[in-house]
Amino acid sequence: MSTTAERENRVLSRITLVTSFGDFLSFFAVLQWLHQTGASAIVGGFSVVLKSLAVGAGGILLPLALRKYSTRTVMIASQFVSFITASGLLAMILLGRNDVWPIFTLFFIQSLLKQLFDGARESHSQALASHDEQMTLQAQLLSSFFGAQFIGPIVSFLLIRFLRIEIPVALDALSFLVAGVMAMAVEKRRVQMEAIHVLRPLKYIWSRPLLRDIFLLRSVGFWFSIGLFNYLLFSVVSEHYGLTLVYSAWVYSLMGLGAAISATWLRSPDGFKKTRFAGLNEGVMAMVAQIAFAVTILAFIRLPSFGVALAVLVGTGLVMGLNAVATQTIRRKLCAADEFPEVVGLELVVGRLSDGVVSSIAWITMSSGIFGYQGWMIVAAVGLLLSGFLHSRFVQKSAWDTVEAPVASIYPS
Repeated sequence: MSTTAERENRVLSRITLVTSFGDFLSFFAVLQWLHQTGASAIVGGFSVVLKSLAVGAGGILLPLALRKYSTRTVMIASQFVSFITASGLLAMILLGRNDVWPIFTLFFIQSLLKQLFDGARESHSQALASHDEQMTLQAQLLSSFFGAQFIGPIVSFLLIRFLRIEIPVALDALSFLVAGVMAMAVEKRRVQMEAIHVLRPLKYIWSRPLLRDIFLLRSVGFWFSIGLFNYLLFSVVSEHYGLTLVYSAWVYSLMGLGAAISATWLRSPDGFKKTRFAGLNEGVMAMVAQIAFAVTILAFIRLPSFGVALAVLVGTGLVMGLNAVATQTIRRKLCAADEFPEVVGLELVVGRLSDGVVSSIAWITMSSGIFGYQGWMIVAAVGLLLSGFLHSRFVQKSAWDTVEAPVASIYPS
């Protein structure tokens, strides 16, 4: 990998750390604000559904934005506009506005902008290195994100408990401003793409079985279950463990710790070599990780104390990190640079629609008392087990890793 590529990806990783740290700070502050207004865990969990819909909308806009603007411009603009929306959220809290839906509207816009940033960052990073170096780049980015997931919720929890709820939101706004300035150090790159239509990737995804399979496994197989888990964890914390919504920060944090450990291991040359020596290619890692994820989900709703649950969730994070690096690396290797934004965008649309639909059904059935969170957690675990076994398609690395994606066309501008 060239020195320029290493430098660029380090900058992207630092930006990811800063902006993701701010995201986690404000997310739990908003949850605490909802709790103070009397919102239930079910209403608080609806923020997850709303976020899924926003990310899906971002997936539609991503290829359109990258066709017209450089990856650098999209990253900078998304961060500066996010600074404005976060400032608006802070103003509403300071003014004592207790209306849930205006807050949710700002949250939706901010989540959409985050997806534009993430997609532009991934597209920029994917074009920096060769086929064989994609796992290292992906692990580097994810180790920064998961590091923020570990630190951000803890800091947010402490600020909320001992200081004021406005402080995490203010720090989030500041993080967007800092990240936008940092993104100016990234080289301008444009993705050369044909005329955009959100469904255009279906033409080539369906003609390439390997790309089709990882697309479906990531967008439907995985997000069906992880969307349910993200929604239901608030009810588990509130109803099973008898704690307020803000304690879900510890769930995110300990999972982030585990995921950061596995992603950091995979980004290091020594860890990468030992992983390869043990035969743990991307397909094996994804299969094992999702099956193990299902087991820890079932444990989460059965354990007698929150402390024991948090210890188990570190293990959940470990396999979550393995799965993220593995499946995203497979996707990177099977896409050319000019296809990548479209495939990511369509994956997000389909994935977050799957996530949003199933979470909405869970919301309705739980609100009406038809089906409880325990039953839905079992559904999520079964979905992960099925998805894990279906990743056997990628266990034989020789069957897919020698397949090169079409020649990339991304160029400085």
